[in-house]
Amino acid sequence: MPSLGRKRASDTVLSGVVLSDTLSILDERAQLTLGVRKQNISADNYSIVTGAKTTTYDQSKLTPVVGLVIKPVQNVAVYGNYIEGLQQGTIVGNSYANAGEALAPFMSKQIEAGVKIDSGVISTTVSVFQITQAAGIANAATNTFTSSGEQRNRGLELNVVGEPMRGVRLLGGVLLLDADLTETANGQFNGKTAPGAARTNLTIGAEWDTPFVPGLTLTSRVIHTGKQYVDAANTQTLKSWATVDLGARYTLRGPGGNPMILRASLRNVFGENYWMTYPGAGTLNRSEGRTVLLSATMGF
Repeated sequence: MPSLGRKRASDTVLSGVVLSDTLSILDERAQLTLGVRKQNISADNYSIVTGAKTTTYDQSKLTPVVGLVIKPVQNVAVYGNYIEGLQQGTIVGNSYANAGEALAPFMSKQIEAGVKIDSGVISTTVSVFQITQAAGIANAATNTFTSSGEQRNRGLELNVVGEPMRGVRLLGGVLLLDADLTETANGQFNGKTAPGAARTNLTIGAEWDTPFVPGLTLTSRVIHTGKQYVDAANTQTLKSWATVDLGARYTLRGPGGNPMILRASLRNVFGENYWMTYPGAGTLNRSEGRTVLLSATMGF
């Protein structure tokens, strides 16, 4: 009887080295970080049907890192950064004729600017960014998934974290994303929204250290993801979805007085059913059902 195990698609080695330095003036109210990274991606790719090696590549790049932080007042920081990175290409999903193919590495470029305000109780960060990367596009006529053109992600992000009351911690974030396809073959999909990139993403979480059971913390989280396009032509969509997670962790002293943390969580409390996809993946994934997770961590 043939093995039901999944055959390997790729053997990949990622390596790199970073050299950077930070210069500061005005009692560290202005800081400039300059750096350079050398990244290398080496991969041998295999057919998931026969196991035979199909392609191989070994690429390396020198990429810059630049960051600037200015603190006009003690609790406010204005920052900006620019970074480039060599990214591994997507491994094509099983539903395509070229299943298992590892697409070529690509360069991503990110520009970000933002403001962080820390009141001591609540910390708020607002930022805008642009990230460009290779676009993965499915060809319905040939049933193949290839890298074609560029995906340009522009967004606005708001994050809030803090402890407004003793023992109550809040964490929340909103991401508004505009992900466009550019430089596609013959301009066929230029201006279309990239598949798997929801325009609205929201996460809200909370923790409560219970006063009636010392060491017990109750947790909760709500995640909302807006509708997404499935295809580059933007003719098919996935509906928006939202899930609720609940959990608890209990900290106690284990053997020898070392801390032990017991965790329990219930994901997707209401059993929400939905489909999702990811940018550049070209595959559909069904939602995770109602799931219970238990774990324990012990210090030595």
